[in-house]
Amino acid sequence: LLSKPTCPILEALGKKLSFEIAVGLNGRVW
Repeated sequence: LLSKPTCPILEALGKKLSFEIAVGLNGRVW
């Protein structure tokens, strides 16, 4: 992973994916 994303969209997408993966592992939504 990049320590400093060069694109705000990539940074936002990375955060969204990390959140969805965390929720998925918790098994509360998926």
